[in-house]
Amino acid sequence: HRGGHVVVHRDAQVERVMSRQCLDMLVVDPQPLRRSPWSSGGTEMFNTHCPEMLISAMIGAHAVVTRSLHLGVFALAAGVPFCCLDLGNEPQSNKMRDYWHRAGMVDVMYDGDDPVRHAVSLKHDWLACRDRQRAALNKHFDEIVKSLES
Repeated sequence: HRGGHVVVHRDAQVERVMSRQCLDMLVVDPQPLRRSPWSSGGTEMFNTHCPEMLISAMIGAHAVVTRSLHLGVFALAAGVPFCCLDLGNEPQSNKMRDYWHRAGMVDVMYDGDDPVRHAVSLKHDWLACRDRQRAALNKHFDEIVKSLES
């Protein structure tokens, strides 16, 4: 069951898009030392670097909107629809686009004005995507271990 709240990344570009949305927002910051400003309402989660706390905040959310690769990965771990704002040819968007392309999920990248609708419209089986990524990571670790043993 999905809740009514949307988890949003405390980021100026995310705020620009989300400030026009009338949604129950939980504002999280995976980089709390940056102290990004936020003035568009919602409930602000206390600053934390803890992945478990961020994932817990996402479980049951309607969607996650971010400009952070890590928050996208955490949303996937929580099995929650998400999208990453795509600002075109700039380092953060390029990094996220490359990662999600390699993961077969480049459609989570979004450059429009309704990221929540986009996230929930994606036809991914979020938990199956998470499990595929976990299996790929485990395979990669196994290959590293084998190379170190030889």
